[in-house]
Amino acid sequence: LKVRHRECTKLLNTFLDINAGVSVKNVLKSSFDLNQFNRKINVNKIISSGFSFGGATAMYNLSHDSRYRVAIILDGWMFPLKSEPFLNIEQPILFINTHTFQIPANLNLIRQHLHSKDNRKLYTLKKTTHESLTDTAFMHGYWLDLQMLKKLNAKTALNLQSSLVVQFLHNTIGCPTNSENTQIFIEEHSNNFVEDMISYTKKVKRKISVFPW
Repeated sequence: LKVRHRECTKLLNTFLDINAGVSVKNVLKSSFDLNQFNRKINVNKIISSGFSFGGATAMYNLSHDSRYRVAIILDGWMFPLKSEPFLNIEQPILFINTHTFQIPANLNLIRQHLHSKDNRKLYTLKKTTHESLTDTAFMHGYWLDLQMLKKLNAKTALNLQSSLVVQFLHNTIGCPTNSENTQIFIEEHSNNFVEDMISYTKKVKRKISVFPW
């Protein structure tokens, strides 16, 4: 977790250097001119966003670097934070969970941060799996949690996720300045998500016997 945080910090510092016109060495053999981004990057609305393990990284970033204005946690895997002291995060956080990934232990940690401040939101997309928030469902189809026979359409799931993110960013940091289209999409698909947690536990009963009866 700390290694990932250091990598994010290094990347953010590099972006800020590029924006400030500082010469940055490009290890790739490319003629791409980074100077075109001089004073073109909005350094006042920096977002830390992550999926799964990246969700824990995004939260850790916010607690250790005030330059991040908001965090977007996509089906966050909170296990890496269990060994850390409770993170003191003042910035807004959006949690978007899938139907089947979150277990009680994970939700308990999310719940602590969700209710610690007023500037937090959480949504769970119904009939979705951990892959629903990625593009793998488009390339390979759904393969996780096969016992959930009817899953939310992959395109709908990704569009709904994006719409909820855009709406949250509009409401918290004013970016984008207009979110009418996303609001319409969210209202049209309001039956596909809940503003609450879903603990989806699977119990498999196994019977072992040496007798045929």
